[in-house]
Amino acid sequence: MRLRKEDEFKDYQFGHGSADYWHDSVEGVAQNIETRMMLFRGEWFLDVQEGTPWGGFPLNEQVIAQGQILGAHTQLTRDVAIQQRVLGTGGVSGISDYFSYFDPVTRGFSATMTVETIYGKATLSLQAATNDVPGFVLNWSGLGGSDPLAPRMG
Repeated sequence: MRLRKEDEFKDYQFGHGSADYWHDSVEGVAQNIETRMMLFRGEWFLDVQEGTPWGGFPLNEQVIAQGQILGAHTQLTRDVAIQQRVLGTGGVSGISDYFSYFDPVTRGFSATMTVETIYGKATLSLQAATNDVPGFVLNWSGLGGSDPLAPRMG
């Protein structure tokens, strides 16, 4: 697998030759997971069924009601929806550890998982954004570390 790296602003990196790519690495798979998780279902105009069923794009009552993660009464669907989305990513072979937490007072949600890839393990942490923008922040790190000189994402 060969995948162009993203910088801290989620833009593709250029100008460093082959150092701008993940080559058969845990980090490349983790970056793909992040890209898939941050795509809201209905956001991509070519396939409105593609995306993570967060339940918030476009912001209308019908979409929010159909959400499997952020919608009302989603305690039985949110973990399954997140795990299915991760497991559907190319290069992912399984999830060995998964933990999620929902705070009913603040309505905050977070999840942490160890993802088994064909190149090794990666840890992912999903938590609510701390600024005024609605959404989530996904941080990841490769536990195998295929390229020690590469900048760490997340």
